[in-house]
Amino acid sequence: MILPEHKARIRAHDLTPQPRSRPILSADQLSILDQQLKVICTLNTPASITYYKNKQYLKISGRDIRLLNSKTLEIATSKGCDHILLKDIIEIHPL
Repeated sequence: MILPEHKARIRAHDLTPQPRSRPILSADQLSILDQQLKVICTLNTPASITYYKNKQYLKISGRDIRLLNSKTLEIATSKGCDHILLKDIIEIHPL
């Protein structure tokens, strides 16, 4: 017999995604990301961005993407504006 509090812990553990390590991007990959980011910001096209946060890969889509400063990107989504550190970006895909 399993106690209810144990059931809740087991369920929470099963639903927690496994931690992932931060990817190491090569110089070529970084230059491609830089070019894609320049095009998206200049043409103001919607994009999907995959980034690393809290040991997980997260994906966000939106438009009105702009650089706030040399380290931060702002993207307007349907839920409002999100801020992403440039060092955390893994992939950019124009929509």
